[in-house]
Amino acid sequence: MKINRKAVYDMFDGHCAYCGCELENESGKYMQIDHIEPLRRNWYDKNGSCLNPENDHENNLFPACLKCNNYKGSMDIEEFRFWVKHTPRVLEKLTPYRNALRFGMIEVKEWDGIFYYEKFNSRKAQKRIKNEITNR
Repeated sequence: MKINRKAVYDMFDGHCAYCGCELENESGKYMQIDHIEPLRRNWYDKNGSCLNPENDHENNLFPACLKCNNYKGSMDIEEFRFWVKHTPRVLEKLTPYRNALRFGMIEVKEWDGIFYYEKFNSRKAQKRIKNEITNR
């Protein structure tokens, strides 16, 4: 499948679909393209075939920063949401993290569980509705 990187980059105005960070430049040089529903590679096959080839299509692509794409890996959206939301619990097991909390060096904030693309689509829909009402 030939991917139109510019179209993927423009989906969320040059931001990562997950965390919302800027993806550097419009060429998408620092952008990774994530499969929303993962392909899940078959690592036992020498050719690196995928277990879900039906997921390899244009409507299943999001722009992502390197960190989010690597963290998400082969998780689907809800698995990824779960792990992002529970990251502080995982970190609590690490002594340096607990010490940094204890000394007030870091502060844990509750994440609302809503990815950037969900907020972006909501704002876009609200803007469209407002324009429709105004143009009546």
